[in-house]
Amino acid sequence: MDKTLRLDLTIESRLEEVSRIYDVICDFFDGNGIAPNVAYQFNLCIDEIITNVVVHGLKDRPDRTIDLALVLDQDEVRATVTDDGPDYDPTAAPLSDLLVPIEERAIGGLGVHFVRTMMDDFTHRRVDGRNVTSFGQHLKPRRTEP
Repeated sequence: MDKTLRLDLTIESRLEEVSRIYDVICDFFDGNGIAPNVAYQFNLCIDEIITNVVVHGLKDRPDRTIDLALVLDQDEVRATVTDDGPDYDPTAAPLSDLLVPIEERAIGGLGVHFVRTMMDDFTHRRVDGRNVTSFGQHLKPRRTEP
């Protein structure tokens, strides 16, 4: 791939929108030759981040919107989620202790854990009153037969 490809989506702050964008994201990855396991990891991480924004940040207010950008170039896939909810930095959330039995664990935190472990980087910044949460994964070069 010699050029950068981009998919931009704006969704309403409703949980139904998360499932609606799943196929759009899969089609983008599939149409651009991205491995199914990478598409799965991104869909899972996007689902977790946007669900947290809808439920906790924007409190299920469908009059608000969330922007999602997927950028694909020869070296990396990157997702950026932008919302105008209260300032919240998921990268600063405490680490989940997966050794604690599930019945003793606090609710929450696993979505951020997925992003931390599946992605190569995970960043957050506040820009013009908006949360900008971004995560990316480096693409492994495809093997070519001699």
